[in-house]
Amino acid sequence: MEKKIDLEALLAAVGAEPSSVHQPAASEFGERLRAALEEAVGALREQELVDVAEDHLPILLAEVTEAGLDSRSPKQLMKRVVRTLIASEHVEEVYGTDEMLFDALRSFLDPE
Repeated sequence: MEKKIDLEALLAAVGAEPSSVHQPAASEFGERLRAALEEAVGALREQELVDVAEDHLPILLAEVTEAGLDSRSPKQLMKRVVRTLIASEHVEEVYGTDEMLFDALRSFLDPE
């Protein structure tokens, strides 16, 4: 049986700030992206396309923001965010299809 490491507990034990580890670089774009993704993930939860526990939201938002920041184009950003949502261990269940997730996210992330 593989043991999961509780990163926040480990960081707290060594006196580090756990929340700082989950925060992406604080560029203006990064902050705007994180805010948009926070709204988008909230909408996905309201539409019951994903099931995310409230206490997992900060870590999930950091994950999808980081995935978006690692993108080279708007199209790649959408793909990375959707893939990260689907693969994240912080998402309990995904009920929407990839296409449904893309459509729901587009209104929050598409600049047009």
